[in-house]
Amino acid sequence: MPGALDGLGQTASDLVTKFGKSAVLTRITLTQNQLTGTSTKATTTEPVIITPPAPFTASRREGSTIQKGDSITSVAALDVAEPAIGDRLAIGSQVFQIVDVGTVWSGENAALYELGLDN
Repeated sequence: MPGALDGLGQTASDLVTKFGKSAVLTRITLTQNQLTGTSTKATTTEPVIITPPAPFTASRREGSTIQKGDSITSVAALDVAEPAIGDRLAIGSQVFQIVDVGTVWSGENAALYELGLDN
């Protein structure tokens, strides 16, 4: 039922939008020049709506780079391309580095990206 799966992604987006909070995602791209051996860092920012951050508990995802004491939040997959480890998320005046990205699937479609934030 492809139509039903598409609806679950939309439902996730609707719920995050309704109950979430504003944040700014900063994507960091590192480009290596093969001729000179130099690296160039570029950043782009975009507004996103996230679920309220919650404390991470080790039982949620074993063996990942997120640790006890860090926070976890989610962003709807329909609303943003998948964030990467190393990107930053600004929530109000606090800036967090993304240390883990997990995907919550609905069949073959991503519904949410769960982000581990380094405190």
